[in-house]
Amino acid sequence: MQLELFKFKQEEITELNLLAKNWNFWNCKDILKILRQSSYYLYYIHDCTDDHWQGLIFFQKNDSFTDLLFIYVTPSNRKKGVGESLLNSLMDLLKKDPMQKNLFLEVRLSNKAAQALYEKIGMKKNRIKKSYYSNQEDAIIYQKNL
Repeated sequence: MQLELFKFKQEEITELNLLAKNWNFWNCKDILKILRQSSYYLYYIHDCTDDHWQGLIFFQKNDSFTDLLFIYVTPSNRKKGVGESLLNSLMDLLKKDPMQKNLFLEVRLSNKAAQALYEKIGMKKNRIKKSYYSNQEDAIIYQKNL
């Protein structure tokens, strides 16, 4: 399987809507509104032999660091390396920008699968944010030096 990373374009809204139906954390309308700001980016990944997206990554580039807002892999593509490919592709992209020094993200304390993925690609636990989520669950802040 040959995976490639692509920058989201407005005309691809149909595919984004299809994926967003499965989410409970962001909605398509909010993402499109935020993407109008120049520091926000949405990239997706798919197999070059298939037109369907297998996952996507949404992030904000700041002056010297990037915040990963979310990563999503379709259920049928989980545990197949798609999430790792998304993260590695993002890091490769960020390393091309000499201003970008770090990648940060928040993850639920209960999301052990995501934590294992982040640690697998070399991210380190930075700190805990108490009661970060709406249900008062703590978040672990991960960091990767680029």
